[in-house]
Amino acid sequence: FGILGSITGGLLVDLLRTKGHADAAYKVLLVASAIAIPLGVSMPLVTNLYASIALLSGFVFVLWVIGAVYPTALVLISPNHFRAQMSALSFFVGNIIGMGIGPTAVALITDYVFADELLLKYSLAIVTILALPIAVIILLTGAKHYSLRAMAYANR
Repeated sequence: FGILGSITGGLLVDLLRTKGHADAAYKVLLVASAIAIPLGVSMPLVTNLYASIALLSGFVFVLWVIGAVYPTALVLISPNHFRAQMSALSFFVGNIIGMGIGPTAVALITDYVFADELLLKYSLAIVTILALPIAVIILLTGAKHYSLRAMAYANR
């Protein structure tokens, strides 16, 4: 589902760009991030194995859409001579937060809030319900500015 998400994200961006949306990558990124919220929160909480697998598959799909599209969204509005630095900084910060703080937050909540490793599913849901809406809010905050910059680059 990850590879399908990556391919689908790219195809959606291409489709929207051919229809005149200079900010297509940002729009796909924003929508995928919003879709990820209910999938990521409900996936660890459902008790049915098949429902959990279905939700996990959908969650992985949209996470890979995000993973494929966000570098594209970034470089489309970056000046040519800053693209490598922008990509490197973005990946660095994303990895520090996503791979450093995310798993640590889950572990801390499991150990110090619930004090029961069998309640890991609640820690996963809590971190997801906190992190993904913050990401969507940040994306919504920057949407107007991104659109203006994307249009400026598209009209050159």
